[in-house]
Amino acid sequence: MQERIKQIMVVVALSAGFGGFFYFTDSQKLYAYGSLVAAIVAAVVVGIRTQPGAQLWHFLREARTEVRKVVWPARKETTQMTFFVFVITVIAGLVLWLFDMMSSAAIEQLLGIGA
Repeated sequence: MQERIKQIMVVVALSAGFGGFFYFTDSQKLYAYGSLVAAIVAAVVVGIRTQPGAQLWHFLREARTEVRKVVWPARKETTQMTFFVFVITVIAGLVLWLFDMMSSAAIEQLLGIGA
C-alpha cells in the first residue's frame, strides 16, 4: 500500500509541475521553470524510494560500472576507421549510381523512350 501511495505522489508531483509550467505566463518564466524543476526533483526523490525506482537506480549504477570497463579506441584508430567507412560508403554509392544508370538506360531502350 505504501508503494502505491509513493507512486501516486510521483504522478501528482509531476502533474503539478507541468501544470505550474503551463499556468505561469511568459512574464513569469522563473516560476514556470522553477515549478517544473521542483516537481521533477520531488518526483525523483520520492520515486527512488519505490521498488521500481530502486531497481532502476541499481540498474543505472551497474550500467555505469560496465561503461567504465569498456576499452575505447584510440584517436588514430577512430580516425582510420572513420576514413575507411567514408571510402566504403563512397564506393557503394558509386556502384549503386552506376547500376541505376545502366538499368535506366536498359529500360529506356526496351520501352523506346529517349532520343
